[in-house]
Amino acid sequence: MGTINLKWTIEEVSVKGHQACGLFYQYQSGLQARIKAEEVMELETGLRKLEFSRAGQKGNLQGQKSATKSKDAITEELHYEVVDLREMIKAAPNVKQEILKAFGVGTLTDKKGQPKTIAGANLIISGYNKYSEWAQKDAKILEEDIVKVEELRDQLIDADKIQENVKLIRKLGTVEKNTLQSRLEQLITMISVVGIKVFRSSKPELVPLFEALIPGSGTASTENEKEEETVSA
Repeated sequence: MGTINLKWTIEEVSVKGHQACGLFYQYQSGLQARIKAEEVMELETGLRKLEFSRAGQKGNLQGQKSATKSKDAITEELHYEVVDLREMIKAAPNVKQEILKAFGVGTLTDKKGQPKTIAGANLIISGYNKYSEWAQKDAKILEEDIVKVEELRDQLIDADKIQENVKLIRKLGTVEKNTLQSRLEQLITMISVVGIKVFRSSKPELVPLFEALIPGSGTASTENEKEEETVSA
């Protein structure tokens, strides 16, 4: 799929789109031979979708920030659980090197790094499965300690999956939004150029209104200035 080049901002599309619909309905008798009512309905529906999408995106961003905080909190809690259990293992009397290695003592864990923390948790779990009797008797580790590590690890893995899904959904949503916005830009431009064509000779005073549907045209501000000058005069 090729890149969709958008010319306007969402705010401009929203404002100019509603203006275009208003002009069509106001001067429909002169425009309806060239512009179909279905096209204006498409513009109105598209504007609602675009505005709804924008509002939803802001909400998703806040939700993702909350999810990120939760993920960070889980990582930190799991990190300290791993560290505490490793310290208990190291403090056990006459602990063998193979046991230290089995529990991951000496390997790095990071309270802000999910992969290292998950790896550390896996070593604690596998080490306990292999040396559970020794861990309970000499290191004073309880079954509930390992259950907690497993639960936190699983929560962290799930949080990673959810975050990746959110990113994918947002990416797909962006593509759909850009396609919609591009179509709305086309419809607004069509109403603009048709209005200019239709009214240039018959009602030239309307031409600036249709020219102003294109963002950056400067026509609207110029006309306002002229009106202000007329009133003040």
